[in-house]
Amino acid sequence: MDSDFLEFILMYTTYQSVKESVKIWNLRQLKGLQLQIIFLLNSIISNTKKMQKYLLNTSKCEKFMEKCFINLENLNTLLQQFLKNETVVGLIKFLSLTMQYETNVIEFGKNNVESEVIGLIPAVLRSVLLLSEVSLEAQVKLGNFGVFDPVFELLNDKTQTSEVWKISLLICSSVCKNCEENKVLFGNAEGVNTVISFLNYKSPDIKEEESVLLSVTECIWSAICGNHKNEESFFHLNGIYDLLDLLEIKTSDLRKHLLSCLLDLTEIPKTSFMIMEWRRKTKGKTHQGIEHYLIELWNFEEKHIEISQGDHGVLNNFYSPLIGKNNNKV
Repeated sequence: MDSDFLEFILMYTTYQSVKESVKIWNLRQLKGLQLQIIFLLNSIISNTKKMQKYLLNTSKCEKFMEKCFINLENLNTLLQQFLKNETVVGLIKFLSLTMQYETNVIEFGKNNVESEVIGLIPAVLRSVLLLSEVSLEAQVKLGNFGVFDPVFELLNDKTQTSEVWKISLLICSSVCKNCEENKVLFGNAEGVNTVISFLNYKSPDIKEEESVLLSVTECIWSAICGNHKNEESFFHLNGIYDLLDLLEIKTSDLRKHLLSCLLDLTEIPKTSFMIMEWRRKTKGKTHQGIEHYLIELWNFEEKHIEISQGDHGVLNNFYSPLIGKNNNKV
């Protein structure tokens, strides 16, 4: 793939073009073409990353790829094409434009079929997410070129779907991961406030709710942990208490992520004080704190994986206390 292909893609990332190849389509047709082009772009970025990973780790795969005229140098060159400034800027601008056109516009009491929602916003968001995972250079460019502006606009738009919110949160996480520069941008854009608001996210669909909350936890982990200013904002807005409230009521999968996130935050002395101050909200247990909850959690895990115990509940294995008969359940 060469730069001509990217020029072709960028040519269609607009809704008002002077080029005849774009002008011939009405809005509905153009959006359909854009959706297919974005699907193709996502597939190329995803598969290029996979092939690059295989080439770095497997010599046998490298020989096979070379027979197919694919080598690591070519793949690196291909990824660099995606990291050109005009490509990154074009993708972010297209996301902002799509947010304006991907709506159900009502005219005379009827839906405008030319402006119906066809799933362009989540598709473009996936492109941004995939690009952010390519390299640190990609993360920095996305941050510098303003990716947080449209992403936070989507997160603060309560009419969006949970899928859009989930991908947007994952973008924040990916763009900020091990990138202090973007963590600063995240904090300056009031990102901490936005993320904390999602800690109270509710949905009739339990799987959907947990999926969004997992994305929130990932975002806190990558965008807030490790940055002093963001951590201070998180504490000031009582984010720790919201995390602990979730910890008490959620299922095992989400609980593992919440505990790991809290563990990283406990490296800050203030966190330990707030954790010890926290009180449970479960009926009949409001006088209990974290110590009671952790003991309950330990007992639950022991029963779940059938830990062998001696007299009076004494552990038989002091060196591996959570090795039981059914560790495959963990």
